[in-house]
Amino acid sequence: MNYHLFIVDETSFKYHLEYMFVGTGKSSTNFDIELWKDIVRLKKGDKIVFYVQNLKKFYGFFEVYSHPFFDPN
Repeated sequence: MNYHLFIVDETSFKYHLEYMFVGTGKSSTNFDIELWKDIVRLKKGDKIVFYVQNLKKFYGFFEVYSHPFFDPN
């Protein structure tokens, strides 16, 4: 089991909690391989801790319960 720290802002943290989902968005039409390499390190059973920048607080521990996947849409 590994621990992962996700540094997020208050807006994206809301969506992580609402949808119980972590991932990366694409800010352009190009696929960002560096962001994908971060996500595929997640394994079932790993723990995630969020650090919300503008609140300067840690929130966790959440457990990964699915393998990473790619949605091209």
